[in-house]
Amino acid sequence: MLLNVTYPNKKIRHKINMDVGKPIPLVQRIRMGGSGSRRMYIKNASQEISSKLHPMHEQPNCNIEIRPLGVIIRFISGIDTLAWIIRFSNLDVELKENEVTWSDGTNQVTVYNSRNDDNVVKIGQKCLDFMASLQA
Repeated sequence: MLLNVTYPNKKIRHKINMDVGKPIPLVQRIRMGGSGSRRMYIKNASQEISSKLHPMHEQPNCNIEIRPLGVIIRFISGIDTLAWIIRFSNLDVELKENEVTWSDGTNQVTVYNSRNDDNVVKIGQKCLDFMASLQA
């Protein structure tokens, strides 16, 4: 589900919290080594997401936040901020050497980091580990 989260809106915040849960508590985030990513760049995206991303001079970017029941992938699109909400039950994460593909069955986005670090793969692995801990 793609939502416009540019401006604070109680109804949208409530909808996000109902779908993927409230933000992970601070102590648990510290134990996890963080629940969010740095800026990542979009390599390719499905048609629905691509159509929402305005052509810019820079490479389109996003960041990812892990929540108790899913993830939120936020995109900057012109002056708008879009949030793609994915529940763990619908989430598919594919790790590659320096990129990660996030998919919910209908939409997908492949992200990479322009730096030569493994931040992208770390957040993907952290998400997979978090999903596994919920199933255990």
